[in-house]
Formats: sequence, C-alpha cells, structure tokens
Amino acid sequence: PASRPETKYEQRGVRLGHQVYDIIARRRP
Repeated sequence: PASRPETKYEQRGVRLGHQVYDIIARRRP
C-alpha cells in the first residue's frame, strides 16, 4: 500500500518493516 503506518518496524528498520507490512497487506483481501 502507498500509506504505511509508523510502527515499531519504522524505528528498527524502515526497509524491513515495509517488507513485512507489504507481505501482511498482500495476504489480506
């Protein structure tokens, strides 16, 4: 998704967090 919520992933690693968030978002319908 274009907009990603700022979470713990943002603090630890933006790239890693975005990848994980994208995977979760893709699994959602």
